[in-house]
Parts: sequence; structure tokens; C-alpha cells
Amino acid sequence: MIQTGLDLCNHLHDLARTHNGQNVWVHFSDVPIFLIQRFEDADYVLRLNHKNYLKNMVWFRQAIGRSRFSEDGQEWEVRRDLTQPFFVRFDRQATFALACKYARKVLPELVRASQAGQTTMDDDTLRRMAISVLIENFFGITLEQANVDITNLGHLMEYSADMALVPPGQSSQASKELQHKLTELRQQTLKDLAPFRQGKIPSSPLLDALLQADRDGKVVLEHELLTLFSAGAETTAATVGWLCYLLARYPQKQEELYQICAPYTDTADWQSISKLELIGAWISEALRLFPSSPILDRLAIQDDVIGGEPVKAGQNIMISLIGVQHDERLHPSAWELHLGDDKRPAQNRKNSGVNTAFSLGPRVCGGKNFALVELAGFLHTLVTHARFTLTSETPPRFAWKALMLREGGQPVHVAMREGVSL
Repeated sequence: MIQTGLDLCNHLHDLARTHNGQNVWVHFSDVPIFLIQRFEDADYVLRLNHKNYLKNMVWFRQAIGRSRFSEDGQEWEVRRDLTQPFFVRFDRQATFALACKYARKVLPELVRASQAGQTTMDDDTLRRMAISVLIENFFGITLEQANVDITNLGHLMEYSADMALVPPGQSSQASKELQHKLTELRQQTLKDLAPFRQGKIPSSPLLDALLQADRDGKVVLEHELLTLFSAGAETTAATVGWLCYLLARYPQKQEELYQICAPYTDTADWQSISKLELIGAWISEALRLFPSSPILDRLAIQDDVIGGEPVKAGQNIMISLIGVQHDERLHPSAWELHLGDDKRPAQNRKNSGVNTAFSLGPRVCGGKNFALVELAGFLHTLVTHARFTLTSETPPRFAWKALMLREGGQPVHVAMREGVSL
């Protein structure tokens, strides 16, 4: 039985090993759930028959309010139509340049921490890097000017994940205390975002659109901002952490990537780096091995059959991207890093990490393309300026805080490469 955030991701990994390529029934906080681990069945629920499966994200709504991430139907369509144009028609080169800029900015911090004896990477540093790119790209200001408290955002995600583990109808002292903490933190975070509503933040196309939609009663400005800052930047930061871990775990492959990227150390632009298939392969494999959003919750509207298993209307469905992306029918030696094993680029393989980790079908993550450009900039800058080594060979244990992190932080030492300046 899954009862805590630590249980969740670790149990999903265990099931992906013991029931590889199989769907299973599990109990999640005393609730029976049909857990999908097969790509074809995930594709059926998320794409082919998506109209029969509603999003089941009430727990996330408790943290950030109604948003594109949590809503379905017309509520989701309104938010998609509002923000998707910005995630489609953004300036790739400008976003890539910002990612490189902020990766260079945080690298000295990571290096100094390693030199001081810190044996794990600081998650907050990576989160600050990711959210800085998002805020400057879409709002034209720095994180400092926005005055967004990333620590509060992180705790908000963590508490929302904990609330998902409270069984329906339960009203224990612990659950009441958790709800109280979540409410207080949410109020403080919404207060921190007040300058966006009060005209203290410079005008930008996205902010203007959000403000108009708020005035029209279609959305709540602060809820949309929370979605961007938490669901957007937090997931990217988690993926960067896993990329750094993989670089350290596979030193020879790290050097191969460095050799490919080194000629562009000081002249990198999106047009040139986007053509380096090895960059894309690294990102895709990090997303496959360690999906930052490891579960997708759905609720069946009508009776159905999934992979030969009857499910009733009202049945909770959970898609385990950990199980789907470690299915050895599709990914031989699924627990290892595979770069270039398939001659096709990652984006051309429907079951690659880059094509499954952001979900499937019409409700695919709206910020997918933006995140991939960011990740390319981060990865290129990090590998050309620094060398990553493991401080521990212990296999990962996982913590679910509305996204999948490594318990205790990534055991990675960061050192500058010789002859490279920032």
C-alpha cells in the first residue's frame, strides 16, 4: 500500500521491475487504482479514448487553484487557448540564450559548494536557474524583480503532493495540520504575486493576456502564474538534476558529449545546437529514465476495457510513466542509458522519453517545446564548462513532491573544466 511520497515513486519503480510490461491493481491511500505500465494502454487512455478519462488532479488544485494543469473540459480549453500561443510562438534563440546565461550564472555556486565539501547538488540553485529563464523570457524581468519566493513554491508542491496521500474522508490531526500548512503557504504565495496584479510589473504580452482574462472572469491571474512558476520551472529543474546525475554516472559518455559540444562553447546558438542529435538523445533519456512528473491521474467516465481489463465508471486510473518508459518490450535494458542505439532521432520515436514524459494526446504538456529548448541550453552550457563526478555509487531513492526528486539530493561533485571561463 502506498502511504507517503517516499513510498510512491519507490513503489512505482519496484512495480516496473517486478511486473515489467504489465498493468496492475494497487491501493493508494486505501483507494483501489488500476495502474497502467504498458505504452499501448497509456496511449489508449491519454489519446485514443481520452474523452472517457477525466483528469483527476483535485490534490493539485488545492495547492495552486484551478489551472490548465488540473482542469478538464471547457475549463481546460479556456486556459489552453489563453496560454498556448505563447508556448508555441516563443523566440527559440532568445530562450536558448537565457538558458545558457543562467546556467553560467549558477555554475560558480555549484562549484564553490563542491569545493566546500558539499556532497550533493543544491536543488534550490537549479530551481532558481530554471524559473529565472521562464520569468525573464515571458515577463521581461529578473527573478529578483519579480520577488517570487522559490522556497515557498517548492513547499507548495510538496504539500500538495502530501495532500494527495490523504485518504478520502479522513480527518486526522495530521491531515488537519497539513491542510492548515498548505492554506497558510498558499495565502503567502498568492500575496507574493500581488505586484503582477497591481501594475508594479512591466507590461508584457503574456501578462496583459492573463490580466484581461482575469478581468473577464475566465481565470484567476495568480492561479495561472502559480502554474507557470511551479509546474513549469520545477519540472525543468528536476530534469536538470537528473541530467547532472547521469553525466556523473556515465563519465565516458559525458566526455563524448563534451567533445561534440566543445566547438560551440563560446558561439552556441539554438540553430547549431538543435542539430546536435546527441544533445537531444541525452535529454530524451533523462526524461525516460527519470520522468519529473511520474504519474498521470485519470477517472473513468463510462465502463471500459483497458488492455483486456474491465474498468467501471468512476474507477481511478493512474498511468505510471516510470512503468511505461521502462517497459523492456520497447526498451531492452531499460534501466540503462541508451544514446544513439536507435538511428532515428528521439523526437521521431513515439515511445522515446521526449515523446512520452510530457504525456500523450490532446492534453500533452503545453510547455513541452519551451522546456526542451531550455534543457538544451542548460545541458550544453553545463557540459562544456564543468565536469560532473559521483560522490556516491548508491542507487537512487526517490521522493515525490508533486514531481520526482532524488531523496537527499543528487550525489554529484561539480568542478570547472580547465581553461574554460564563464
